[in-house]
Amino acid sequence: MAIDVSRLFSVKIDNLKYEWDDFINARNEIKDTFRKYGEVMDCHLPRERSFGFVRYETENEARDAIEEMDGKEMFGSEIKCSLATQAKKDMGHLPPRPSGRGGGRSRSRRGGGGRSRTRRRDDSRDRRRDSRPRGRRRRRDDSRSDSRPRHRRR
Repeated sequence: MAIDVSRLFSVKIDNLKYEWDDFINARNEIKDTFRKYGEVMDCHLPRERSFGFVRYETENEARDAIEEMDGKEMFGSEIKCSLATQAKKDMGHLPPRPSGRGGGRSRSRRGGGGRSRTRRRDDSRDRRRDSRPRGRRRRRDDSRSDSRPRHRRR
């Protein structure tokens, strides 16, 4: 069963400098160290980042951990602990990722996957299109060499 992290109190730990390939041991060490201040409900370490989160059930446990661990040394560096202020992401409530190819960034500058087929262009573009002669289409000049820069239509 997934933990509802939105109801937990998160301690953000900055300046975590552990070996990325030793993620499991680092996570276990963090959990063991922070367990002294209350039951650690969750420990989240984003991949290849220098921060992480330890989540407690009560705010008092989180504050105790911050008070005791802020400025302590872990993995050879002094860590900075604070109460996380941004809303927590609960992975259980996110929509499922699409399967198959893709899943990366959109090529569109908008980031929304481009223009919907049902959405019309603005009126100024419609007027420009209507002013062109209808029967003629631009043809590509086959004599152009590939070494010449091509200009993209905008």
